[in-house]
Parts: sequence; C-alpha cells; structure tokens
Amino acid sequence: MSYLTDNRYFFFTLLLSGLLVIPWGLSVLSPNLEPYPAVIMPSGEGTVSLDKSSLEFTRQSLWAQNSKGDWEKLEVAEFLNPIPRQYFYAISRNDFGTRVKHEEVFPFRLLPDLTVKRSKVTQAEAGAVKIWLANRLGSLGYDPGGFETRTETMRVNRTSGRVLGQEVTDVKAYTLR
Repeated sequence: MSYLTDNRYFFFTLLLSGLLVIPWGLSVLSPNLEPYPAVIMPSGEGTVSLDKSSLEFTRQSLWAQNSKGDWEKLEVAEFLNPIPRQYFYAISRNDFGTRVKHEEVFPFRLLPDLTVKRSKVTQAEAGAVKIWLANRLGSLGYDPGGFETRTETMRVNRTSGRVLGQEVTDVKAYTLR
C-alpha cells in the first residue's frame, strides 16, 4: 500500500495522460472532431521566435469602392453591424456565406449511412447573404457590387515596436451581383 501512496502523483499523471489520449486522437483524425470544451491547447497564430529581431503579424481588412471608384478601407464593425466584430475572421474564412458549400468534415464512414457533416450554405442562403451585404455597402455609401478582403503582413521591431514594413500578401474579391 505504501508503494501506491508514495507514487500517487505518478499514478495521477498516468491516469490524466491516459484520459487525454482520446481527445488527442480525435483531433488527429480531424480538427473538427475535437470535443467541446476543448482539453487540447487552443490553436493560435503560431509561435514567436525569440531569436529574430523582428516579428511578423498578419491581419485582414475589408475594402470597398466609393462613389468615385476609389478603394477605401471599411470599418469591420460598421460593415458587419449587428454581427460582433470578433466573428469577422470566421465569417471571412467561410467566404461570408456567399458561396455554396457542401463539405464532409469526417470523410470516413462511421456507420453504413452516417457521416459527420458541416453545415452547408444553400443557393438560397448565399443569395440572401449577397443581398444583405450589398445593402450594407450601399447604406455606407459604397458601390454595392462587391468588396474585397486583403491580408496584410506587417513586420515589427521586437524591441522598439516600430513598424519595419508592411505588404499585402493576399486579396480576395467578392462579387455581389
């Protein structure tokens, strides 16, 4: 009995590790199968190298054409209102709901006729979203024909915080007509 009490932390660690193998295995099969609430460390933007003198950050912004045809940066919160700003990245990853999608999250069959599927966007829903987005652009004084998202990479000096450089690395256009 003293062997168990002397090594109780070791056995607790072993038990906890064994319990965490299941969610880890699910996340290895597909990132969408990770149980909620997550027990695996949350995903983030990546690691930061402490050896480099500068850091790189990416950010995404919205752009639309004004009445003169010039591109202007939109304020995300104003454009997506009443949708909270923190949903912007998830919404943009899903193409703002403007494209019809049919995806299987877990392509293997669990049972003969059962697969795990992600919510899909139908043709009618995509059309309704395009109308809503066009109306939002028009109400803000921009051309309702479309907008674009730009992904910008910014390099910042690690010690001083001074911006060393900035460039647009990706542009994705959305046509609403």
